Amino acid sequence: MKPAFWGYALLKSTLLLMLPFTPVLLSFPSCKALIPGKEIQVDAVPEKDYMTLKTGSPAVLIFGEDVEAGSVEALARIRRGDHSLEISYRWSGRSLALEPLETVIPGWEYRLELDGIYLNSKGHEREASLSRPFFWGSSEFHPLEVTGSIPENGEIIGPEDALYISFSSLPDFASLSRNLSLTPHSDLNRDWNGSTLILRPEVKWSKLCSYNLELDGKLQTPDGLSLALPWTLSFYVEEGCSPPRIVQSAACSRERSLDFPWVLPLSESPSYSQGIRIGFSMTMDREETEKAFSLSPSLAGELCWISTAGSTDLAFIPDEGFDMGCSYTLTLASSARSQSEIEMEEDFVKVFVPDIPLLTLTSLECVSPGGFTLYEYNNILPQDLPVKTPSPYDLLFRFRFSTPFSTDREKQCVQEGITLSECFSSGGSPRSGFYAWESDSILTILYTGFQADSSSEYYYVLKLAGGPGGIRNGDGGYLKEDIRQLLRVPVQ
Repeated sequence: MKPAFWGYALLKSTLLLMLPFTPVLLSFPSCKALIPGKEIQVDAVPEKDYMTLKTGSPAVLIFGEDVEAGSVEALARIRRGDHSLEISYRWSGRSLALEPLETVIPGWEYRLELDGIYLNSKGHEREASLSRPFFWGSSEFHPLEVTGSIPENGEIIGPEDALYISFSSLPDFASLSRNLSLTPHSDLNRDWNGSTLILRPEVKWSKLCSYNLELDGKLQTPDGLSLALPWTLSFYVEEGCSPPRIVQSAACSRERSLDFPWVLPLSESPSYSQGIRIGFSMTMDREETEKAFSLSPSLAGELCWISTAGSTDLAFIPDEGFDMGCSYTLTLASSARSQSEIEMEEDFVKVFVPDIPLLTLTSLECVSPGGFTLYEYNNILPQDLPVKTPSPYDLLFRFRFSTPFSTDREKQCVQEGITLSECFSSGGSPRSGFYAWESDSILTILYTGFQADSSSEYYYVLKLAGGPGGIRNGDGGYLKEDIRQLLRVPVQ
């Protein structure tokens, strides 16, 4: 140690001896490099204790002078508990970025540390004591958890029944293979429905047998989050004892060739072009289960059993699509029964409104010189139109919709659903000259035949047909009601 440091140590020891009862050490701010008689500022990112850095952002040390890189890198580290992370060092001037080479876990506490003696660019020693706690991604820790299972612990199932284990997030598949055990052993087929694991025996469970399934606490997500606690499920197998249950009811695709897969993320409400899929806890009697199914208001469609799930999943696929804004009630009566002829304990009732965005006219523009833009529409108070000479004359209108019309058939429906009619006079209605689609949601129409003179006003009503039979798009959205706008050509 250099002579200057001996004086510093003597001063520190003297101060300790002057305190007769409780020893108190001199403390210095943790973000400074310490030199007797001089302090060199070392700033850090994160700037404060327990700040949260964005995932992917490095921790940074910022020095107030040029330093010798090797001596700093020998001290700088990021620690999680007793574990020092593997990191890479990247210099930019006097700033050192520390980037982790391993996965960081949101909610876990990390520490950026610079503790010990390093050198500046002139070879002078500097002493640093920095220890900054912080988080990456989030300060909240959400471990992997089992949120539910069918059957529940200790229940009785049938020889062909599946096991359903729901997780708070999707586990890593390789980690699951290593950390799932079943006693006595049975070969299992695995399937996933979102973050729910479905386990089916390749043949059948052994009758009159108790099984014990365990998930070790080492089970992790792809991000490295571990299972909060080891988890165990015990169940007993007996022929014809447990009633069937519905384990999942959600939207599914219409793709028959793919066996009507669940739509992910799982949604309780299907869109216009989707169906509803119902998952049962065991193999069902198809005929009796189909008799127990009903939908109100009724909708033409087809009931389809999922071939890859045996007779445990049933899908309802509408012929056309669900109606926007309509509240449907799906009922599966308790008369639905398993192949073991055991009926459900109670009716299953599901009320849903299809997820179909409402179609709206966001603006109506007259784009001819002297025109206007409307965002609200009125059938009583007229909007004045530009006056042109000679009469009759043309005007160009632009219609902007909230959702697109992607096919020619949809666009044709829009064009046929817009009419312009004269009222309160006998000058005749303007005619549509041509239609032009600027995009899938913007239509321009040229109308010819507007009248103007010095003695009369002329009134017209522009109408867009609403309701299920009016203007609609391929996603099932339509105008809630007719839109009418009163237009006027003032006296010239």
